[in-house]
Amino acid sequence: MDTKPADRLNLDRQTLIQREKSILFSPLRLIIILVLCIFTVEFFFMVLLHNLPMLSPVAEFLLDAFLLSVALCPVLIFMLFRPLKHLVAQYQINEQQLITHKEQLELEVKSRTAELDQVVLQLRSEISEKDIIKDVLSSNSDLLEAIIESIASPLFIKDKQGLYKGCNTLFSDYIGLTKEQIIGSSVFEVAPAELAAVYHRADMDLMESRGTQTYESQVRYADGTLHDIVFNKSTILDGDGQVSGLVGVMLDLTALKQAEKEKEQLTQSLLHSQKIESIGRLAAGLAHDFNNLLTPILGYAEMIRKSSESDERTTKRVNGIIDAATKARDLNRQLLAFGRKQLLDMKVLDLNQVIESFNSILSRTVRGDITITLRLDSTLGSIMADKGQLEQVLMNLAINAQDAISNNGKLIIETSNITLSQPHIGNFNLKPGDYVMLVISDNGSGMDAETVNHIFEPFYTTKEVGHGTGLGLATVYGIICQHGGSINVYSEPGYGSTFKLYFPRLDERPQVELIAEKVEERTQYRGHTILLVEDNDMVREVTRELLENVDFTVLEANGAKQATQLLKRHGKPIDLLISDVIMPDKNGPIMYEVLKELQTDLKVLYMSGYSESIISLQGMGNDSPNYIRKPFTPDALLHKIDMLISHNQDDFTP
Repeated sequence: MDTKPADRLNLDRQTLIQREKSILFSPLRLIIILVLCIFTVEFFFMVLLHNLPMLSPVAEFLLDAFLLSVALCPVLIFMLFRPLKHLVAQYQINEQQLITHKEQLELEVKSRTAELDQVVLQLRSEISEKDIIKDVLSSNSDLLEAIIESIASPLFIKDKQGLYKGCNTLFSDYIGLTKEQIIGSSVFEVAPAELAAVYHRADMDLMESRGTQTYESQVRYADGTLHDIVFNKSTILDGDGQVSGLVGVMLDLTALKQAEKEKEQLTQSLLHSQKIESIGRLAAGLAHDFNNLLTPILGYAEMIRKSSESDERTTKRVNGIIDAATKARDLNRQLLAFGRKQLLDMKVLDLNQVIESFNSILSRTVRGDITITLRLDSTLGSIMADKGQLEQVLMNLAINAQDAISNNGKLIIETSNITLSQPHIGNFNLKPGDYVMLVISDNGSGMDAETVNHIFEPFYTTKEVGHGTGLGLATVYGIICQHGGSINVYSEPGYGSTFKLYFPRLDERPQVELIAEKVEERTQYRGHTILLVEDNDMVREVTRELLENVDFTVLEANGAKQATQLLKRHGKPIDLLISDVIMPDKNGPIMYEVLKELQTDLKVLYMSGYSESIISLQGMGNDSPNYIRKPFTPDALLHKIDMLISHNQDDFTP
C-alpha cells in the first residue's frame, strides 16, 4: 500500500498543533490575564467614582457590575472564540483525516479487493483442479473396476483387518454371494469354517511379512465342483509405505491339469503307436523276407512230393515239410496283419451278419463251459471291412478270453452305433464322427495296467511257454489299424476284460445276395514263353524250375535292366511277364511300363510278399489274376498263369 498520503497528513496535523499552541493560552496565563483585567476595571472604576458625583450604593453596584462585565466580555469572548477556532481547526484536521482515511481505506479496499480477486482466482483454479482430479479419479475408478472385471480369474481385495473391500464378478460367482454381501464381510462369513481360519492366517502372515504369497489348494465352488486353484496374493502399501491391505487372484488350474493329463495320455498313446508302428514295420520286413524263404521251401517240397508219389515214406516226410511251411506261412500272415501290410478284400458289410454267421464256429472253438451271449443292435450301420479279417479278430479275441477264464465263464459280444463329438483317445486317435462299436467282454482274470500297456506288442504273452505265440492281439491291432478304426482295452485284475473296437460307419447298405465267384477250368497252355524277373535267387530258381517242369520256356532276369536286354535279344513276343514288385534298380510296375514299349500286348503277373509296395495295383484283391502272394504253391501259380494266358490282356489290366 502507498504510505505517502498518511505521512503528509501527520505532518499537517503537527503543524496545526504547533500553531495552536502558539496562539492558545495556557490556563495559568488566562487566569493572570483575567485577574489583570479585573484589577484594571476596578482601578478605572475607582478613578471614575472619584470624578463622578456621589451615587447611591445601588447605582455604584450596577455601574461596577457594568464595568466589570465590560471588562470581562472581551476576555470571555476571547475565551469562547479560541475554543471555537480550535474546534474549527480540529474539524478541518478531522475532515482532512477523514479524507485521508477515506483515501487510505479506498486504497486498502482496492488492495484487499485485488488480493481477494487473486484468492478467488486461486480458489477457482483449485476448484477446477479438484474437479479435474475428481473426474480423473472417477475415470480411473471406472477403469480400475473395468480392469478388475476383465481379469479372467476370481479377484478380491482386502483391508489390513482382513475385510473384503472389493472383488470381481467371477469371485462373487465362486463364493455364491453378491458383491454387496461380500464387501465389508470377512473370510469367516463367506468360506467354510475349516478353511476360513487357514485363509485368514495366511492373509495376516502376508501382511506382516509384506511382499507376495503363492500357494495351491483344492477349492469347492458354490456349484459344488472341485477345482485346483493357485492363490497369488500381494500386499498393498499406502503413501507412507505402510500395509493397507492385500489383493489376491485365484488361478484355476483345473482345465490346465486336465489338458496336461490328456496331453500325457496322447503322448503315451503316440509313443505306444509309434512303438507298435516301428515293430510293425520290422515285422512286415521280416515277413516279406520270410515269404521269400518259404516260397522255395513250398515249391521244392511240392515238386518232391509229386516226383515221389510211389514212395509212401518220402511222401509222408514231404507232407510234414509242407504242413510246417504252411503253418509258417499262416504265422507270417499274422505278422503281415500286425504290420498292416497284407492285402484286404474290402466290402460293405453288416457286422451283425458277420458275427451271427461266425458264431457257430466260435461256439465250437471255445470251451463248453463258456457261454457266448450276443447283444446286437438291430439298427446297426454298415462298415467297410474284410470279412475274413473280421472273423480273425473275433476268433483271436474269443481265444484270448477263453485263456483268461479258468472255470465257467461268460463271453459277451455287443454291437452299437456311436457318435464321437470329440477326438477319441485310444491306442490311436479317432476323429469326431459316426462309428460302429464292437464290444467283446469276458469275466476272466483280467489284467493289470502294465500288461494292458504291452498286450498289442508282437510276441508279448503272459501265457506259459508253448501256449501262445504272442501274435493274437498284435494281429487284432494291425487289422483294426488297417480298417481305419481304433481299439481300447478296459481291464482290472479279477474283473475281466473289455475290448472296444471302433469302425467308421457308412450310410451304404451291404448287398443281400453274394455273387459266387466264377470258377473256370484251367486250360493247359504249354510251350509258351515266360519272362521271369526276380531279384531273390532262391525264389527265381524255384519258380523257373516249376515253370520248366510244365514245359514253359523261361527267360530269367534279376532286375529291370537285364529283363529289358533279354526282351530285346529274344526277338519274339513273350506270353507272360512274371515279376516281383520290389527290386533294387526299378520296381515291377515301372519296369512293366518300360517293357510295354517293346511289346504293347505284354501280359503281367506280379508276385510279392506284401501288398503295400504294389503302388499301381490299388483296389485289387487277393483273387486278382494279376497278383499272387508269396509264398505260393505250384498249383496256385499255374492257375494264375493259365487265367492270364487264356484271356485277353484287356480283361486284366493291372
